[in-house]
Parts: sequence; structure tokens; C-alpha cells
Amino acid sequence: MTFHVAQINAKTWDALSPELQGVLRRASQEALKIANEADRADEAKVVDALKANMQFYTPTPDEFKRWEDAGKAIWPKFQDKIDRKVFERVLSVQN
Repeated sequence: MTFHVAQINAKTWDALSPELQGVLRRASQEALKIANEADRADEAKVVDALKANMQFYTPTPDEFKRWEDAGKAIWPKFQDKIDRKVFERVLSVQN
């Protein structure tokens, strides 16, 4: 997994005109699309190379559900150790 991050100082961003902010947002979206496509192509090459020397196993839907349920079951153990907003956000995307 690759993370593509673009950053700009908030004061610098706020000083830009709305039009220029829009240009930068659109350019960032396009750059992200291109970078993600390149990542998928690279991943496919790596997976193909690995498949030449190893066997991949894909869990059945039932196996995946059991794995997912086991992972979700441990979240309550961490609710007091994680920022509440982060915890709630994680739980919300799991449903």
C-alpha cells in the first residue's frame, strides 16, 4: 500500500484565491488518480511474480466473515486507549 500525500501550509493555502485553490484541488485529484493507477499496475506485476513461486489462498466468504468478526470483537478492548472520535469513525466504516 502506498500513501500519496500533498501538503501545504494553512496560511499559504488561505492566501490563495478560490480559483487557484480549485486548480490545485483538481490537479491533486488527477495526480492521485494517476499515482493509484501506477500503484495497481505495480501491484499486479509483483503479484504475478510471486505467483510464479508461491500459491495464493483466497478465503471463502464464511472464512472471511469469521476473521472479520474476530477482528471486530477486539475493538471494545481498545476504546479507552484510542481517541473516541477515531474509535467511532473506525466502527462506523465497519458496518
